[in-house]
Amino acid sequence: ALSNLGNIAHTRGELDLAEKLYNQSLQIERQLGRLEGQANQLGNLGLIAKTRGDLDQAEKLHNESLQIERQLGRLEGQASDIGNLGLIAQTRGELDQAEKLHNESLQIERQLGRLEGQASELGNLGLIAQTRGELDRAEKLYNESLRINRQLGRLEGQAIQLGNLGVIAQTRGELDQAEELLNESLKINRQLGRLEGQANQLGNLGVIAKTRGDLDQAEKLLNESLKINRQLGRLEGQANQLGNLGVIAKTRGDLDQARSLWKQSHDLFAQASMPHMAKKVQGLIDGLDNHEK
Repeated sequence: ALSNLGNIAHTRGELDLAEKLYNQSLQIERQLGRLEGQANQLGNLGLIAKTRGDLDQAEKLHNESLQIERQLGRLEGQASDIGNLGLIAQTRGELDQAEKLHNESLQIERQLGRLEGQASELGNLGLIAQTRGELDRAEKLYNESLRINRQLGRLEGQAIQLGNLGVIAQTRGELDQAEELLNESLKINRQLGRLEGQANQLGNLGVIAKTRGDLDQAEKLLNESLKINRQLGRLEGQANQLGNLGVIAKTRGDLDQARSLWKQSHDLFAQASMPHMAKKVQGLIDGLDNHEK
C-alpha cells in the first residue's frame, strides 16, 4: 500500500512524498526479510534519484536492486533495473553502453512475453537512434512502441511516444505535424496529472514557437516548463529550458541575459552529471564571448 501511494505521488511529481513512502515500504520489507519487496523499493528510490539528477545515487540503488533480483532469479525485476541503468548511461551520453543495456532488457522482456516492458525499451532505443541522428530508425522504434502501448491501452506510454514522434517531426521541419503530436501528448499528460511529461511537451512546443518566430509565445511556454521542472527538482529539465530561454534572449539581442541563462544551464547540466551537455552550452557562451571580442 505504501509503495502504491508512492507511485501515485511520483506520477504527480511529489518527489519528497514519494521518497518518504518508498523508504517506509523498504523499512517494512527489510523487517519482514522480503527480498523481492526490497528490490522493488530500491528500484523506485533509484527512479527518484534519477529524476533529481543524482545519477551516481540512482546507479547505486538500481545496482543494489539488480543484485537482489539476480539472487532471486527474478527476470522481470532484472529487466527493469537493466533498463533503468541504460537510461542513466544514456543521460550521461554513454550511448553504446546504454544501447547494450536496453537491448539486454528488451531481450528479457521478449523472453517473458511482457509487452509493457518491450514498449518501454523500444522507446528507449528510439531515443538513442534519435540522438545519433538516425531519424528513420528512431521513428520506426517509436511507432512500434506506440502501437504496443495502444494495444495495452497504456496512456502514459502513448503520451511518451507521441511526444517523441513530435520531436522527430520537429527535427525534420514538419512543424504542423510536430505541434499536433506534441499537443496530443500534452493533453494525455494533463489527463494523467503527469507533470514531467507536461514539462517536456511545453518545452518542445516552446521550441516550435521560437522556430516560427513567435518569441513571446515561446518564452511563455518555456517558462511554464521551467516552473514545473523546478517544482519537480528536475535538474536536466531546468537546464534544457534555461538553455532554450538563452536562445530567445540572444535572438532578441539581449546578450547579457543570454549569457546569464546559459551559465545557469551549464551549471545545472554539470550538477546533473551530464558533462557532454554542459560542454555544448559552454560552446554557446564561448561563441558570445568571441562575438563581443
